[in-house]
Amino acid sequence: LLRSRQNVTTSSSEALRYYRVARENEDKLYSKDASAAYAKALEHDPNFVMATLRLARLLSDKDPDRARQLVQTVSRHRD
Repeated sequence: LLRSRQNVTTSSSEALRYYRVARENEDKLYSKDASAAYAKALEHDPNFVMATLRLARLLSDKDPDRARQLVQTVSRHRD
């Protein structure tokens, strides 16, 4: 899913705005800022799958338990 070129969908324009900021920060290798922006996106849309997966990936080294928990939440939204 992370490599997918599909459109990112969310019900919240604010969540999408934070997601885009996070992606820009991730591209610049600002992982701390990217993580914070993905978390803000999830505050606005807790069901935002791509933000959840990207945050989990960023946290996988520093907080593997939290990353695993985030991935498990995505499994509930498979469709």
